[in-house]
Amino acid sequence: MATAELCARDGIELREISVGSTPTARHVAGVAGVTEIRPGTYIFNDASMMRLGVASEATTAARVLSTVIARPTPERVVFDAGTKCLTSDGSGSPDWIRVAGVPYAHMEFLNEEHAVAHLEPGHHGELPVGTRAALIPSHACSVVNLFDLAHGVEDGQVITELRVAARGAVR
Repeated sequence: MATAELCARDGIELREISVGSTPTARHVAGVAGVTEIRPGTYIFNDASMMRLGVASEATTAARVLSTVIARPTPERVVFDAGTKCLTSDGSGSPDWIRVAGVPYAHMEFLNEEHAVAHLEPGHHGELPVGTRAALIPSHACSVVNLFDLAHGVEDGQVITELRVAARGAVR
């Protein structure tokens, strides 16, 4: 708004004051003079928004359903979803990918096909091979673009299937 005021003093009228950013969306929605907000991740939220404190696990809709496919050591868990499903965005940040409902699992790294996490002491016997887990990605925007379909889930049941219309549309 300060920039718009400076422009107005110089005779430049700005008809639209458009603001992006999911983390600031709630705040700027109430700022006088802002005519548009563009919070891209806001509809889904993701682990990045959780780290910033503007989303919680309960308000995070973006999830990638995965299966534990290996337990090479008592503290290590390997999931069947890697960068081809989760992207490498945010890689290395603490808890950049979360395992929904499993706060004692911490993602270590991804390769193309696998996500590798470690379990905190006291939880080494949990998440056996075959366990299905919902992984909360670091950046929902990138993840949605990796899939042809998204599924709406309510109370653990798939209630709708949505085609990702923009998939492959970048030219």
